[in-house]
Amino acid sequence: MSCIETGDAEPYLSLMKSFGVATVESELRCLEPEPGSAPDLLLAFLRVTKMALRARRDYELVQSYLSLFLKVCSIHSRISSSGIIDI
Repeated sequence: MSCIETGDAEPYLSLMKSFGVATVESELRCLEPEPGSAPDLLLAFLRVTKMALRARRDYELVQSYLSLFLKVCSIHSRISSSGIIDI
């Protein structure tokens, strides 16, 4: 089962904590979809981070992942071209 299905972000956060910064950045780069394809992995990442924030756990860690995510994935261009997606 995935974190999204169970509603528990802890397994995901534990895995991410075991990675170094370069590995996290590399993993985030892999989330970007091919041109014209659906952003399913990006949305899954955002849903899991949202679950972690709602659980009030690892706030600083999630904040740093989101900051890196915005830097790496250039989300601003997707939002302006495709409209805002409900997460």
